[in-house]
Amino acid sequence: MKSNRREPPAPRGGMLFLAIALTVALMVILVVLDGPLRNDVAGSGTITFELAGSPERAAEIVTSWEATGDKTRAAFALGLDFLYALLYAFAIAGACLAIGRRLRKRGWRRLGALDVPLAWFAIAAGLLDWTENAALAVVLIDRPASPWPEIALACATPKFVLIAVAILYVLAAGVASLVGKTRVKA
Repeated sequence: MKSNRREPPAPRGGMLFLAIALTVALMVILVVLDGPLRNDVAGSGTITFELAGSPERAAEIVTSWEATGDKTRAAFALGLDFLYALLYAFAIAGACLAIGRRLRKRGWRRLGALDVPLAWFAIAAGLLDWTENAALAVVLIDRPASPWPEIALACATPKFVLIAVAILYVLAAGVASLVGKTRVKA
């Protein structure tokens, strides 16, 4: 029986590869920028800041960066993270759509049908990241006051979950499409 499901547009291979390459390159830059932001107060650097959750904790982190002269570095990394969110959202969503299409062609309809919802997970993660970044910018530039650290935490937590689920789908479905035999269509 033929499905009425319209095939979502999957990014072309070159565009998807470029998005993934740019995402990885920018991730490396952000990791390098984050190194000096890791200290006794912010053990995981910007991730500690994203998960601060309270004005007091956020103030401790910002103060530690001011003491070491790294507040400008943190602001620059935060600015780059707006671009990074856009890139990774496109790359992960595109990978979900591409792997879903491959799975459906190989007869894995149910697993392949998860591509669109999980692509939306990636887009939602990017939007949550932008909201989180805006809240963190207020904390970093203005002052660590409510509700900004709380908003950042409320966005960061589901963002990480959505990204993890979408990436796990891409990896697991990718392995299934490579090692699994083509299913016979009923």
